[in-house]
Amino acid sequence: MRKIVLYVPSMTSGGAERVMVNLANELSKDNSLEIYLLTLFEGVNTKKVGKNVNVINSKGMGLLKMCRCLRDLRPDVLLSTSTSNIRAYLIHNFLPKQTLFVTRAPNIYYPWKSRSYNGLKYRLASYLTWRAYQFSDALISNSPDTEKSLREAGITNLIQTIGNPVFYRSEINDNAELPNDIKTPYILYVGSFKNQKRIDLLLEAYQKMSKLLDVNLVIVGDGADNGNNKNKAVTFIEKNNLQNQVFMVGRKSELAGYYKHAKCFVLCSEYEGFGNVIVESLAYGTPVVCFDCPGGPSFILGKNEYGIRVNFGDTDSFAQRVCEIISDKIVFNKERLMERADSFSVESITNQYLMAIKYFYNKKFNTNF
Repeated sequence: MRKIVLYVPSMTSGGAERVMVNLANELSKDNSLEIYLLTLFEGVNTKKVGKNVNVINSKGMGLLKMCRCLRDLRPDVLLSTSTSNIRAYLIHNFLPKQTLFVTRAPNIYYPWKSRSYNGLKYRLASYLTWRAYQFSDALISNSPDTEKSLREAGITNLIQTIGNPVFYRSEINDNAELPNDIKTPYILYVGSFKNQKRIDLLLEAYQKMSKLLDVNLVIVGDGADNGNNKNKAVTFIEKNNLQNQVFMVGRKSELAGYYKHAKCFVLCSEYEGFGNVIVESLAYGTPVVCFDCPGGPSFILGKNEYGIRVNFGDTDSFAQRVCEIISDKIVFNKERLMERADSFSVESITNQYLMAIKYFYNKKFNTNF
């Protein structure tokens, strides 16, 4: 029986955490595999870990203790993601030679020399991440844009692009009712108030479309806010008398009703790691309008086949496209959108991960996984 260790920093509500939990749960259904999840076992994703997944709680573990733990376990594969890539890079040198070390790149990679970083701390983290990527046995990138950024940074080893495992089709509630805290018709945004999400551009675009059509904006989420963006959003709403049209409903544990009954899903990000919310929207047959930004959106939506991408910052065109969807001047086939979403189901993506791991393992060790 083969042993696979998935290493993720914590069990908080981030996208990387959801990816690893979904992978662990689905892989654990394979009777030929023993699946281990190495993590700081605290956070909202804790309860989502399946009973067949072996948990290694890294709380209180120093680097040496973690090395001893994994050396004694003798895993066949160590798969890490996000900030755990750096620790995994240091640990893998102490593991058996027959252990395959795979890193997952969840975001566009910006080299340590990039102007994107200010301060030694971030440049050092970027450099160590580069070393983890370069000296792992293979990489999995979550979009072609991510792979391109890795190649441009001089990463020369094996890379395979595989999207995120976002949802189980069985979890999609096609009968979800309209939430009672919003008014229809509405367009939907789900996410945090991070700088990269550009809530300012979303509100600017909404103000323009609200003059063309009678439509509300629902903002679901709270979470990270690294620029006081929520308060700025509230100020903008009040200044432009949009209090009865923009509904900021906070974090919600159940999103089915919001996705299903929205006329359109909108995203104004400057860049995206992948864009799980885009896939979730498509899973309910809800069309998407977003800015064309680095990351997953172009991978998911194609050349406007499954949604519309607008040049970044062009809020006039953004508003116009949303209005055309709402007024049925642009129509997407609901079933086709749902089929596209199924490409990123947990079942489909986990199978791709397993095939990639087998390929990487066989290539490195010249033996069948």
